[in-house]
Amino acid sequence: MKEWHLHTPDIKSPLPSPRTARFGFYNKAQDAFFMYGGTYTKNNRSDDKNVEHAMASDIWRYSFNNDEWKKLTSFTFENWKPYSSASVSKVGRINSHSTSAYSPHTKNWYLPFHNQNNANMVFHLVPFNIETVEVYKPVEIPIPTEEGFFISSYFYNPRTASFVFLGMDHLTNNKSYPLRIEVLPEDSLLQLIPERNSASGRIGIVVSLGMILVLGLLLLYKHSYTEDEESKSISAHTTPQNSFFQKLNENELKLFEILQDQEGFTDTHQLEEHAWPDIKNYDYRRKLRNESINSINEKFEAEFKTDTPVISRKKDPKDNRRYLYGLNREVWDQ
Repeated sequence: MKEWHLHTPDIKSPLPSPRTARFGFYNKAQDAFFMYGGTYTKNNRSDDKNVEHAMASDIWRYSFNNDEWKKLTSFTFENWKPYSSASVSKVGRINSHSTSAYSPHTKNWYLPFHNQNNANMVFHLVPFNIETVEVYKPVEIPIPTEEGFFISSYFYNPRTASFVFLGMDHLTNNKSYPLRIEVLPEDSLLQLIPERNSASGRIGIVVSLGMILVLGLLLLYKHSYTEDEESKSISAHTTPQNSFFQKLNENELKLFEILQDQEGFTDTHQLEEHAWPDIKNYDYRRKLRNESINSINEKFEAEFKTDTPVISRKKDPKDNRRYLYGLNREVWDQ
């Protein structure tokens, strides 16, 4: 009969911060539990609704052999975060976050991530080898994006050495059943992981240094030309506007340019259609719009040391239920 047992960490064991873990799995071969990331409160007061929350980015292992925690590594990728479905209403709250997957063949633990600057919500996996403690860059998975396939969960099938992705087709697709299963052999994924050979890595560094020197000479030669071109781009505004533009990501810059070029205010539907015409998912476009506008205003207020947002909104005089968005010219043109 199998039973639950409480395990108390050894008194000398280091401890991870109290958290709601993001991903985790049990490895039978090592008789250990692996945990990545999660959300925690900065003062360890989870009962306080006003407490500040933070995101962890470390990997810990708990060994049931000696009841000890050990921090293996910590990693982050700029503009990347653990995968979370943008279509929660489509897949339900329970399966709104995809699980992770472990391959006993390669000893790789695959963590789902997505790029916040990629509006198409392309699915990526970050491989972490539990034996070598190596973390590899996110690898794009060749399956449909969330525009047509909502992933609710996935797992690794050791019998077929492949990943199985479970989800639903886009609800407007009437030519297929809503439930959808995609299978991806691990071999095809391993081919996409960067070369791990240390010798080739050193050669690559030498080659890269040589290329940097060549590029440096070319850049020096074309310095006057690039100065003229940069003066025409939006990022070449005089300080502090130049500094502000450099802080915007791709989605934020695109949205700001649209608002800057227009006169007056525009409704949300037209704004989203203009900024992200390739995205048909209304919920995700609205999420992008809200996050981009909030982020732009926060960065503007921090850069210009003001409490006035650069993007403002007002109610549509024709429909009080809707809002119009526009650039606050009085603040921006100062």
